[in-house]
Amino acid sequence: MEKGKSRPTAEIDRLELESWLVLSRMPGLGDARIAKVVQRFGGPRETLSENPAAIASILGQDETRIAHALNEAKKPFLQTTGKIILRSNGTSFTENFKGFV
Repeated sequence: MEKGKSRPTAEIDRLELESWLVLSRMPGLGDARIAKVVQRFGGPRETLSENPAAIASILGQDETRIAHALNEAKKPFLQTTGKIILRSNGTSFTENFKGFV
């Protein structure tokens, strides 16, 4: 990126947050292991851009297991939980919850 130019802060924050969320959703990775790979690769986005073999070698785990964990963690949250989000200004919200608000 050219000197003096930067990406909008909101975009950086959103991408950083998404990367942390993906890492935190990886089965079998706790805080210590996440910290280890993030420190090694320089950040959460950089970690997720690495191939599973590189991550697996840092963690001392099987590459196939790490690849599967990454794929699972990258699935949209709502797809894996079966939950829905109702916006408070949407008709579903007002119809279903009008007695509670």
